[in-house]
Order: sequence, then structure tokens, then C-alpha cells
Amino acid sequence: LGSRHKLGAPTHPHDPHLSGPRSMELVPYILMQDRLSTRGSFILCDCNAMGFPIRYASVGFCELFEYTASEIKGNKCGDLVAEKSIRANDPGLQHLAAEAGLSPEDTDRALKTITEHVNRECRSMVARPLELTGFGVVLNRTKTGRFKVIELAMVVCRHPTAGWLYSVGLQTDVTADISVRRLMRAAAEGSAAYAALVSSQEPTMQSRLGLLDIHGRAAAQYLNVKASEMWETLMLDALDLEVKKLSEASDLSTCFAPTECDGSSVADSEVSRRPPNAFAAPDKTASACALRPVDELPSADAWKPQCSEASTAFPDHEVMAFSRHGSDEAASAVEAFLELVSAAEPSARARGTETP
Repeated sequence: LGSRHKLGAPTHPHDPHLSGPRSMELVPYILMQDRLSTRGSFILCDCNAMGFPIRYASVGFCELFEYTASEIKGNKCGDLVAEKSIRANDPGLQHLAAEAGLSPEDTDRALKTITEHVNRECRSMVARPLELTGFGVVLNRTKTGRFKVIELAMVVCRHPTAGWLYSVGLQTDVTADISVRRLMRAAAEGSAAYAALVSSQEPTMQSRLGLLDIHGRAAAQYLNVKASEMWETLMLDALDLEVKKLSEASDLSTCFAPTECDGSSVADSEVSRRPPNAFAAPDKTASACALRPVDELPSADAWKPQCSEASTAFPDHEVMAFSRHGSDEAASAVEAFLELVSAAEPSARARGTETP
């Protein structure tokens, strides 16, 4: 049945360690899951976050609006399937106006009337949770652009353990009973005509809610378990993000930790091993390639690996690019070469030549 609950929680109706009367809750729980999640369409929204974002969507909701669960999660219902989505995909409302048989101006007014009604219902429910059930007949849009008339029932619940509020939205496709044209024309006439249409559908909505026993114990148990999963997932996601940030910060602090030599960082010391022009493009002109006399030979110590700040970098005229991993071997080779040159210098001067 597609359950996503976790076994083992002591208050969970699926706990295999439960015995006696509590084990009887398993059957109504499974039936409620089938009615709400498999054959029905519903969402759980977080009343503690701005705009009531969706935290859980049933299989039926995903199929009804042609979205995947990952595309739905974290979005506001209105942004995803209602007025905002309709306007984003039909900026001039030309397509919707043609289907509704209205002018774009009347279509605009109708959409605003529907949205204002739903917003009023939401405010009333939040002000009196568990007491009121919100109703509406709304126009929604699927991912592929199809318009559907949806019968919407909304309930605000309070979690028995956490005490947090969450809202449940139940959707039923009634396009076969109420056409897009009929809904939009009623809403375009004004709030009174639209309210009359909603009132005419309310007995049917109440009948459906009665069949679901939405205020009964089985439904409450099922929805509270789903709400627990919703917040669990939210907190785990936040924890994973925080752990990732701490891990990245730890990696950076390791890379730039002070060394024992003079307080410069490891990264600084590695860079200072290279002459400043080691990364520059080589000058391929003939004059640059020619050998020139050296007035003053650098000391061998100048080429030894450094562990210092940028102020001790090599002078620009002493350019030698060598591998980061082979710097010790290169330094030894340079030192040996300079010793040979120093030894050969006196005899070269005695012959009247200069040391290259």
C-alpha cells in the first residue's frame, strides 16, 4: 500500500510488539491508508512555515496533478497547481479565457475571487484549529497544462505529542460534474455567485468526509503518523545540511591550519615553494632563449624549499619552475649545480671568460 512509516515507535499502530486491543488498530489503519493515500488525493502542509508549504503528498495527489513527489515537496499548493501556476504558464490568460468562454478581464476577476475565498477559509481554520473545516471549489492546472475543477476540503490538526499545527488538504476531481466554464462564469459574477456554487457542493463534500471519517480515531492516527514523518524528514534534512556545512568548514580549517614554522598556512607554504613566475606563460622570443652572463650568482640557500609568508618569495629574475612533489629533489640538484659553478668560477675568470 505504499506505507512510508517506520516500525518500532511505541505509539505506532503497526508496532509488532503491541498486543491486546491495540493490535486491532492495524486493520482500520491500513484501510484509512488505502482510502486516503492510494485511492484518494491529499497533502500535508506545514502551518509553522510561511505560506503553508507542502511536506507530504499522497500517491493520488501526484497522479492527479502529474507531478513527482520531489517536485511537490516544499512548494506552496497555490504556486504549484492554482492561480500562480495558471498565470505563470498563461500570462495573458488567453488560453483559459477561451476555454471558459470569458474575456481575459473576466477570467482575471474569476481567478482572484476563487483565491480570495480559499485564503479566507485558511485564515478561519488557523484561528480555530480542529473546529472548522474549510471548503472550496477551485480551478487547478496539471503539470501538462490541463485544467481541472477540484473540490477542496481543508482541516487544521494539532499533533498530540509535538503540539504543532499542520493542515490537511483533500482534493476530489469534479470536472465531470462542474465544468471549467461553469466554475469560471460563477466566479466572474462575483463572490456571491461563487459562494452559492460552493454551498451547493458542500453536502457532497461533507458526505465524502463522512465516508473517510476524517475526524475519527483511525484517520487521526494515520495523519499524525504522516505528520511525524513529515517533521522527521524536515529535521533530518536540516541536520544533514548542517553536518555538510560543518564538514566543509572542517576541511577548510585543515587546509589552512597554521604550521609550526612561522604561523603561515599550509596552503601559503606550499605556494611559497614555487617561484612567483612559475605559473606564467614562457617567453618564447629569441632574446629570451639566449644565454646571458650572470653578474652575481645566487646562493644555494635561495633555492631550498621555503615555509614562509609571501614577503620571502624569490626575486623575479631567479625563475625556476619545478614540480610541487619533486621540489626537494630539484633543490638538491640546483644546490649541486651551483657548487660546481662556484668551483669553476676562479679558473674561468683567470682565462678572461665569464661563467654562463
